[in-house]
Amino acid sequence: WACPRDGHFPLTLSAPEAPAADIRAGALACPRCGSAYPIRDGIPDFLLLEEDESGRIKRMELESREQELDWPTEFQQVYESQVEAEAVLARLQLSPHDLLLDAGCGFGRITRRALDTGAEVVAADFSFARLRTLRAHTGPGDRVDLAVADANHLPLRPATFTKILSTQVLEHLPTPDLRRALVRKLLELLKPGGTLVLTAYNFDEAKRRRGEPAEGYHNSGVFYHCYNAAELRADLQGFEVKEITGIRHYMRGMYKMRRSGRAGYAVDHLLEKMPALSLRFGSLLLAHAVKPQ
Repeated sequence: WACPRDGHFPLTLSAPEAPAADIRAGALACPRCGSAYPIRDGIPDFLLLEEDESGRIKRMELESREQELDWPTEFQQVYESQVEAEAVLARLQLSPHDLLLDAGCGFGRITRRALDTGAEVVAADFSFARLRTLRAHTGPGDRVDLAVADANHLPLRPATFTKILSTQVLEHLPTPDLRRALVRKLLELLKPGGTLVLTAYNFDEAKRRRGEPAEGYHNSGVFYHCYNAAELRADLQGFEVKEITGIRHYMRGMYKMRRSGRAGYAVDHLLEKMPALSLRFGSLLLAHAVKPQ
């Protein structure tokens, strides 16, 4: 871990006598700036939030997220989560040789599937409660490290990861500067040649027809910003963008198709390969990009 305030590495550990892999309490301290970060229940807490309106908006989101602590059970949510996970993992092509960052992992709906590939995973989220839920669903053979951290203040060293995923995080950062700052940080954290796959809200046809704004607040108080493909590509400055496509499509007859089982998944993934349709009807945009060598 590196200090999220000044980037210093390494941090100094103070903890009760215990094996390094089983430190349940204590603190990590930055010898440069003097900041201390507590370890709670085995999870280091590096949470920093802006001391302005952006920080207030993020705290509102944090309060909302901590009410949702496990897998969705309603059919539509289960289906959409599975489609997104399959689309993301198909592009990441994880192996046991990869070190993956899941930036904004939540309770681990995709993290857990990534661990099944044998990859080593660092999972960061601003909700301690969600990380505890994720840990409860991991096993002794899973190679995973957890950290409480805001997406704009990740406590990690540059050029560390072979691959990074970030799903439905970018659109909830409340200013364009914070969204672009996250992308720059992810670029910094990747090794040259490393892969980034992220998803974000698409300002799709269904939202337009319902008269929804491209930016606003959910009923829960959570901020959102809907991208279009050109805007997302512009925010990925510094990356070599391999693909921007739509996923989780809302088209006539799709709900009935989803009820048909795997055929629904196959149609959804087929539409990902048709940009003219997917960018119009996909509820999410998926970006697949690479850090230049």
